[in-house]
Amino acid sequence: MQYSSSSKIIADHQQNATGYSKRRKNFIAHLKVDGVLVSDQEDKANAVDVFFEELLGSAPDRPHSLDLDFLGKLDKAPGLDGFSGRFYVACWPIIKKDVMEALHALWSGDCRGLHKANQALVSLLPKHAEAVEVKDFWPISLIHSVAKLLAKLVHCTARKLHALKRDSILLKLDITKAFDTVDWAFLLEVLTKLGFGRSYLHPPLEVDLLTCAAIVEDFGVASGLRTNLAKCSLHPIRCQPEQVDLARQILGCEVGSFPFKYLGLPLSLRKFTAAQLQPLVDSATSRLPTWCAKLLNRGGRTILVQTTLSAIPVHAMMSLDIPPKVLEVLRKICRAFLWKGREEIQGGHCLVAWDKVASPKVWGGLGIPNLKLLNVALRCKWAWLKWVDPTKAWAGFDIKLPGPCMAIFKAATCVVLGDGERASFWKDLWLDGMRVVDIAPNVVKLVSVRSVNSRSVKEGLTGRWLLDVGPDLGPEALAEFFLLWHRLANIVLNPEREDMLVWRWSRDGQYSS
Repeated sequence: MQYSSSSKIIADHQQNATGYSKRRKNFIAHLKVDGVLVSDQEDKANAVDVFFEELLGSAPDRPHSLDLDFLGKLDKAPGLDGFSGRFYVACWPIIKKDVMEALHALWSGDCRGLHKANQALVSLLPKHAEAVEVKDFWPISLIHSVAKLLAKLVHCTARKLHALKRDSILLKLDITKAFDTVDWAFLLEVLTKLGFGRSYLHPPLEVDLLTCAAIVEDFGVASGLRTNLAKCSLHPIRCQPEQVDLARQILGCEVGSFPFKYLGLPLSLRKFTAAQLQPLVDSATSRLPTWCAKLLNRGGRTILVQTTLSAIPVHAMMSLDIPPKVLEVLRKICRAFLWKGREEIQGGHCLVAWDKVASPKVWGGLGIPNLKLLNVALRCKWAWLKWVDPTKAWAGFDIKLPGPCMAIFKAATCVVLGDGERASFWKDLWLDGMRVVDIAPNVVKLVSVRSVNSRSVKEGLTGRWLLDVGPDLGPEALAEFFLLWHRLANIVLNPEREDMLVWRWSRDGQYSS
């Protein structure tokens, strides 16, 4: 009886300690309204409501307005509403079409239906330690996660322009207190028309820069969303010094350099170094002091490692190849916190090898993610999305994936033939559960890279694969040639159905992350 009572007291102590550390940071104790401090929950809610209602409800006379008559009707596709990442993982087979359509529309400049993804919760974060008035808090919208995909598109655009060796400028704009100064009448106008015009990329000529500056100014006058030049920056891509000076004079922005952060992710024209991703490590270490690790048992620390420490780099892993040095530092932080509740430990404190710990529970591990393998698995997403819908704007980019990512993708996917237009004759796994290279490797060596990348199964089955091979066949290649010919004779396409890519390691045949 005494032992049970003690265990219960310790468990309650652990729960109270962790809860207290969170409440201290996530609770607004009081607000100052008209010089008077209020602490009652209802009074605080009314103060916040009145403050933002006055800001959002203002509609001054505007000398300019936006002509949105050319925009189309309401988009009927269901939108995103701020669910957690778990929702997207569980329901991806259902919502993926809508998510991809929304991303493609935003990239092409079609913002119809944007209001469906614009409903959000607002959290108030203090601007400084002595925040007591409502204006002392940042209103942070907790909305959808499509932004990470949009950030990837911008990242790829910058790299593509750099690879093309064209003089270009990536202009990063920041609105002055956008949430506070937005004109509500303008928002109603935009929601009525639901969209913006199509945007285009041009070389940084003087006329284009002047036009860009005029558009930004007129947009601010019409909408109330004025550009905060103090926070704006332009990032030259292969520009001459005189072009950069001209852009700075006309736009009034600071000249930035790569890498820089956009939507929570660093953007760079080259491969990231460990120093550039140090904020990932800092984010993990900053969590440790608030968790009262000494009051947690090993089971409690395991949960925190699984749900928080291992999840911190996931957002970056979906878009970036994390350097091994950074992954190793994150692994050591997780290991030290699990075994001793500290940031650093010696090897002798580890009771079990980390490779065993970071393995699935069915294999005897604790289910803690292996960060290196997690990075590889998440990067496979881009190969999957590029195959599933090649019409997307970013599908034309040559996204370089590491060898292990492509190896997993090839091992995990197969093609169910339909009309044969999507499946690659030389690369995809479509021929009786095999690839052509598995049947005739010496024949594939004779095919040009261009033909390997462009030849579809439909074209190949009409006999065009014979033109790809050529006449110079050795004895082994000739034997494989006739074997392949014989295997192809039994393939029949179904013109009424499209080819379908299947992820063989999931029950529903879909990749999820």
